[in-house]
Amino acid sequence: MSELTTKLFIDVKNFEKYQSMLKCQVHIEEERHGDYCLPGFPDRHNFHRLLRILRKHDDGLTSKQLIYDFDYRPSDLEDATKALVTNNLATTTPINEEDYKI
Repeated sequence: MSELTTKLFIDVKNFEKYQSMLKCQVHIEEERHGDYCLPGFPDRHNFHRLLRILRKHDDGLTSKQLIYDFDYRPSDLEDATKALVTNNLATTTPINEEDYKI
């Protein structure tokens, strides 16, 4: 009986290990196949929202407009802008020390 119990315990441990590996692989594949999955960008929702807003405004928007008119938090806007610029999807033009145009 103890031999069967030991074998069952080892089989369960192997199953848990393989299940954990599968979860990691699924997570990695999901990240790779997402639309505009950019390195270094933590919140995909804010990134997609910024892209949708910028598509509607061909002449670009200022950071102040995005913060006040579109209710962006400054830190989220900064992260999204860095991701866009890093991946050559947008450019920024400084207006003054605090504001810039995307």
